[in-house]
Amino acid sequence: MQSNTCKWPLAVLSGILLFAATLSTPGQWTLSAVAGRPCCCVKECTCEGNGMVGGKAAEPQLPTQPIRVSPLAQQLRPNRVLVITPLDRQDRLKEQVTLMRQLATELRGKSGFDVIECSQRACEDMFPIRTGQFDERKLVSLGRQYMADTILYCNIESIDAYSPMRLEIQYLLVNIDQSVSVASGSQRFDLADEAVRHWFYKSMNADPEVDTTLKNSPTRLIEFSASRLAGDITRIWK
Repeated sequence: MQSNTCKWPLAVLSGILLFAATLSTPGQWTLSAVAGRPCCCVKECTCEGNGMVGGKAAEPQLPTQPIRVSPLAQQLRPNRVLVITPLDRQDRLKEQVTLMRQLATELRGKSGFDVIECSQRACEDMFPIRTGQFDERKLVSLGRQYMADTILYCNIESIDAYSPMRLEIQYLLVNIDQSVSVASGSQRFDLADEAVRHWFYKSMNADPEVDTTLKNSPTRLIEFSASRLAGDITRIWK
């Protein structure tokens, strides 16, 4: 005797079950196309195709800051770093001092190196970052005076305190014993860039809609930049 049972194709049955699940749990299912295939995610879609991570929009990535590292860097890991900035420019004296102190603090905390600040004034015109060379005798003299094996020269090349703020820092890390440049580079931070602005406010747990004064605070931008630079230097030996 022939059965009257209707045989539904598997694809049709799957569609009916999915539709039934949608009706039984309203607001709990979403559909997304990933690699041309439908997917069902509970509550919030976290599919990669939606640009979502853990149900939240992915955070913007900071622009890559180039850094030149010596092939000998791994053999020249610092123990005690002396941070020096040019302090002969009166128009940026406060900013240079802030950079030196903040960079020393951040590098000390992130790397575990012993980091100290140079109390001597350094003339910008004779600064190794500008001249492209350094006096070996002066390196040795500073090393003995501060009992350091590495010097970090850093300089605020340019800063724009008007909104959106911009800052450029140049740096040169030199091993005293070998008179070798370990790392060098220039880092730029522009709050007109969405990613830089996002991480600038996040680093201070601030809301850009509420804490509007931060966007006009050069000191805060210097602190943020020093933290990023200290992290880049530390990762050379990670």
